[in-house]
Amino acid sequence: MKKIKTTLVAALLTLGIAFIATGENSQDPADHTDHDHDHDHDHDHDHDHPTIIAGPNGGRVFIDVSPELEFLVTKERKVQITQLNDNHDPVAIGNQKVTAIAGDRTKPVILSFAREGNVLVSKQVLPEGSDFPIVVDIKSADGTKFREKFNLNLAECPTCDNLEYACECDHHH
Repeated sequence: MKKIKTTLVAALLTLGIAFIATGENSQDPADHTDHDHDHDHDHDHDHDHPTIIAGPNGGRVFIDVSPELEFLVTKERKVQITQLNDNHDPVAIGNQKVTAIAGDRTKPVILSFAREGNVLVSKQVLPEGSDFPIVVDIKSADGTKFREKFNLNLAECPTCDNLEYACECDHHH
């Protein structure tokens, strides 16, 4: 019986690895189906692009998660997650669990987070480059899951003080 269980576990692991290797994993950071990425052409279609709201630190606010969180890239190329109250003021982070995967799908960087004071900060730095896909997974204290996918464009906006990933201006990013 033990040999059958071991064989079954090995088979399931092999299938899981094969599934991930084929690119069929929904956590693929290069999956651009969210349409929140640069467009080099004008196009007509009947869907809305997400509204970007900048937070108090100049980062991008995740508005579809409760409580709202601000995603900020630090000068050290780490990611800082700050919890916001209803007025978008920073407050002490709750018991959220955050992970992220960033960069090229052939060489992604997996980010884990640790509490530093009142915020969460990634233990790892972001990959090289200034424009790459990122997927952020958040699990709230009550078990609710949230996923945000976007291109992390670290270029300076020509018309505001925010980097492009947190730019609120009405221009193509």
